[in-house]
Formats: sequence, structure tokens, C-alpha cells
Amino acid sequence: MDTIIILPINSESLKNIIRDSMREVLREQKTPAPMDPDEVYNMRQAAKFLDIAPQTLYGFTSNKKIPFYKRGKKLYFKKMELEKWLFKNKF
Repeated sequence: MDTIIILPINSESLKNIIRDSMREVLREQKTPAPMDPDEVYNMRQAAKFLDIAPQTLYGFTSNKKIPFYKRGKKLYFKKMELEKWLFKNKF
């Protein structure tokens, strides 16, 4: 159960607390998540990342137009390689 503590506070102090809290929230939102260079996507995730249909992505892999890895019947894609491919190639 949360505990609420009430302290005597003036309006200026309250304004400062709110302002500092808002700045912290905005600072956290602007900080991008660190990119993991080894992040791996499955077919569905890669298609979503590239904003294309999974069938289109499958066609690219069939024609070896995009970097991918195959384990058994499953296809995998490294995020960093997809980004490089995306900016190097046009659809």
C-alpha cells in the first residue's frame, strides 16, 4: 500500500517540484534506447521494421536481395544489416 506524506508547502515550491518533474519526464522521453548491434529479428519483426509485407520480405530473401540467416526453416535478420540495406537500396 502506498503511503502519502503531506508536508506544508508554498505555491512556489510546488511549482518548482512540478517543473522539475516535467523536465525529468521530457528528458527521459528524448533519450533514445541504446541500439544493440546484435539485435536479431524474425520474419514478422523484420517486415514490420522495414514497413513491408512479410510476403515482400520473403521474396527479397528468395532472390537474395537482402541479408538474412536461416536456421532450419526459420529466417532471421540482424537489425544493423537491415538498416544498412535499407539506406543503400531502393524498393
